[in-house]
Amino acid sequence: MGSPKYTTDKRSTPSRQPTQRSSGHHQKTETAKQAPSRAKQRHSKPSTNMAVRLLQWNANGILAHCQEFHQLFATHNFDVICIQESFLKPDKDYNPTGYHSVRSDRPTAKDGLITLVRNGLIYTEARRPADMECQAVNVRTSLGTITVINVYVLPTHDAVSPPFDDLFQQNTIIVGDMNARNRLWGSNRNDARGRALEDAISAQGHVVLNTGEGTYQTYHGSMTHIDVSLASSQLAAKCRWATFNNMMGSDHVSIIITINARPERQSITAPKWKSAEADWNVFRDCINDMTNTTDVTDADVDQLNSKIVDIIRSAAEQSIPRTKPSVSRCQKPLPCWNDDIKIAIRNRNRARRKTNRTTNINDCIEYRRLTSIAQRVIRSAARGYWQSFCDRMTSQSRLTAVWNVVKKVNGTKSNPTSTSLVDNGNVMEFDKDKAEVFARAFASASSSTNYSTEFQRHKNDI
Repeated sequence: MGSPKYTTDKRSTPSRQPTQRSSGHHQKTETAKQAPSRAKQRHSKPSTNMAVRLLQWNANGILAHCQEFHQLFATHNFDVICIQESFLKPDKDYNPTGYHSVRSDRPTAKDGLITLVRNGLIYTEARRPADMECQAVNVRTSLGTITVINVYVLPTHDAVSPPFDDLFQQNTIIVGDMNARNRLWGSNRNDARGRALEDAISAQGHVVLNTGEGTYQTYHGSMTHIDVSLASSQLAAKCRWATFNNMMGSDHVSIIITINARPERQSITAPKWKSAEADWNVFRDCINDMTNTTDVTDADVDQLNSKIVDIIRSAAEQSIPRTKPSVSRCQKPLPCWNDDIKIAIRNRNRARRKTNRTTNINDCIEYRRLTSIAQRVIRSAARGYWQSFCDRMTSQSRLTAVWNVVKKVNGTKSNPTSTSLVDNGNVMEFDKDKAEVFARAFASASSSTNYSTEFQRHKNDI
């Protein structure tokens, strides 16, 4: 994929807190910036060690655009990805490589939410904060725990507005397709839902991060502002809001929020022994030395086993090197991504920019034609790559290699990663703590105390 450009605003930090609306006249809450900026930034892969990068996107069906989407986060680092209108059903497996998936699917209607959290980040799933389509995750950072809330509001004209007030918490980022219009985030008019959301923002002391860029492209080619990004007052000054100049086949632009906070991470891969580089002579000498100085004649089999394990581990640590634990794993670009795809996407994006400028019906038709061409080229390239691989297969080809290629082309993995656990009311965030919970549960299930008194008496008599 050609490196997508995005617009950003270096002055997007709000300078004052939102104000209450007074009677008679509307006092606007100050947005991050009222006028859009066209500043362009280079798209080299940035380091995420010192900042949390959040992607917000209404996918309008994630499976229809998954290959272009996977190519995006393979070439850009995102810590949290909030997707609206995923269109996923509960029986559909979707687990992008390198991310934990938190899903809220609908069995019949479209809609649906999915929040992706990069492997290695310390996070927990939070309860749904409001009686509406939303989900929340708590991510640990150098600023404390930040709650990221992913929201989707149907574009219906209900008499009662959604319970927006219930979304707002301390240290919170709220993102989503609100289907609400308000001049506060760049719309040319205020509707009932937009006024209700504005009232909630003012009452709860949050700040709008939008800079005035349009986020949704209508059928006629004009841009509207229905995707909203909000931050609590203590986080707003540390956030930067930007949009990609690439819809990835959807009708919503993707939005990047950069939070000036270091995410806390844990190792996602344990160290492994490098047996090929072992010094077996040193290993043998260490075993001999320790067995000569350690009493290994215990009658208790558990103590004897513990001593033998300690001897072997100590000898291995002195003679066998180990790999370093990894806190993140670089995502590889899709193998089928080629120059034809880059050209098709470049032409599509150029046509979209022209449509935004002119809103001419002919330009709009041309943009939709090039969108269809880009999707066809992407599917054709994936099909061609798979066909080429199949042509090279022989009776000696390993089945593992075949499945690896399938997963590379799709950009997904078959084994979903573990989520947070609750043990006696305590949330387990670290993988080590989760392993301890499983170990205690297994030990309890296989304990001798589960045997009947008669069986235990018989066991002791043997």
